Amino acid sequence: MSVQNLPISAIIIAKNEEKNIARCLDSLRFLPEVVVIDGHSTDQTATIAQQYANVVCKQSPWLGYSATKRLAVSHTSHPWVLWIDADEEVSPALESAIQKLFAEGNPT
Repeated sequence: MSVQNLPISAIIIAKNEEKNIARCLDSLRFLPEVVVIDGHSTDQTATIAQQYANVVCKQSPWLGYSATKRLAVSHTSHPWVLWIDADEEVSPALESAIQKLFAEGNPT
């Protein structure tokens, strides 16, 4: 299944994650959409995120965990959502497993 056909978006809530965000976003290049909610970082987090073609970067103050997560989900355009922190990354094995699940048509 190609990147364009995967019905999944990733969401990241970040603030001052310039040291981590590129590694995380590099691991998400296989997804058609990544929504980054940047909490008005004072470093280059948003600038780095905006360099990725599959990233939608939105600014928002911290609204609390649940509200900020709902905000991120509201900006996605796919029925499936992968939640990931900026200091994490998707391993090649997990990427393969995700692609296999969707290719087989049974992601549940």
